[in-house]
Amino acid sequence: RSSDEAKNLEQAMERLKSPRHEVGVVGLQGHGKSTLINALLGESLAYSGAEIAQNCVTRIQWGEPRCEVLTKTSDGGLQREVHPVTMLKELGRRGGVSVEPGSEIVAFTQAEFLQDGVCLVDTPGADAGLEAETDNATVEDYLRRANVVLAAVLARKPGLAGVFELLEQAGRSASDVVVALTMSDLLEDEDEVEEAVSVSRRQMRLHFGSDVPVFAVSARRALNSASDGTDATLEMNRLKLRLRRSALSARLGTISSALSALDGTAEKLRTDCTE
Repeated sequence: RSSDEAKNLEQAMERLKSPRHEVGVVGLQGHGKSTLINALLGESLAYSGAEIAQNCVTRIQWGEPRCEVLTKTSDGGLQREVHPVTMLKELGRRGGVSVEPGSEIVAFTQAEFLQDGVCLVDTPGADAGLEAETDNATVEDYLRRANVVLAAVLARKPGLAGVFELLEQAGRSASDVVVALTMSDLLEDEDEVEEAVSVSRRQMRLHFGSDVPVFAVSARRALNSASDGTDATLEMNRLKLRLRRSALSARLGTISSALSALDGTAEKLRTDCTE
């Protein structure tokens, strides 16, 4: 019994220790996931080409600009390689700098979106060719831990079946999920954009039984006109505000849950001491 209480206490302390509020970005290969991340950051940092990304998660958080590759050693330690932040694109693609399987890439930059502990997590593109099964397993494993999930889906083909499968296999519900319909500038007119948003909302409601926020964005246009007040910039800013609010709210929920667990463990220990 005491070992269970010690484990509960350790898990609660671990949840309280992390100051980050993570937004995990998922999407099928080629659906504009990494370009969306760059638009949220306001800088072209993540690799967004046609080549398949590394089979590992990449955390992007506030700090002095740099990249770190964290690899577990055979003796249980952690090997840390430090690179300039500009190396992230080479580290992020399989034809670039070699990264050991199971490694984690952490990039630091001072983008406004990352203030107050918000952290963006880039995951491998799902269903990406020959290694799709391994990549999907990496995504599903991460989704179990993400505070908020941002699903990138092509606006021209707003089919969410792939997203549903990833969320379900990771045991996630629609809670704390946001959908971004990418490349919306390729749609013909505003009516087509509204139809894509409506279809996606209806699909999420039918599948999960609850409403999910859906945003139609053009990451490319927003990134190229970061502060000119265009529709693309305004919609991207709306998405940023929603993600920050959701991430901070999820973090508060985690803290509340951890404190409740600590209270419960303390009460059990007091009971044991008086018996």
